[in-house]
Amino acid sequence: GTIDLTVSGGTPNYVFDWDNDGTGDMDDTEDLSGLTAGSYTVIVYDDNGCSDTLTLDVGTQVSVGDLDGISFSMYPNPNHGAFVLNLELKLSAQVTMNVHTLTGQLAHTQQVVNGKNNIDVTDLERGIYMITIKTQTTQKTIRMVLN
Repeated sequence: GTIDLTVSGGTPNYVFDWDNDGTGDMDDTEDLSGLTAGSYTVIVYDDNGCSDTLTLDVGTQVSVGDLDGISFSMYPNPNHGAFVLNLELKLSAQVTMNVHTLTGQLAHTQQVVNGKNNIDVTDLERGIYMITIKTQTTQKTIRMVLN
């Protein structure tokens, strides 16, 4: 399998740290190839030291479940409780956004739609949260820093 990343936002130049060869080495390329099936996590750091984490699944074949994929981006990150969530659905689906603390406690939930969503979580305390975008068949998670 192959993973082809396209990084946007932040301040270039970017540094990549994939978990397929251990973490913390900061010497990885943007894209990976020759992969076996499984999950791969990358942390992308920008020139200002901001980071974002993404986990991707590499399968052995395409199935209907794979076609119901989602992709999204969020900015700014870090933020002060207000951010934009851009959601791209391959097929139409009901989508829920869940915000969890690092200990797994559900802190916020709401329905989101395909396209631009303005999110307000200013009632949450400062800290690091995990945002999960979920359909009936798939989910993706990203880390959010609330200043």
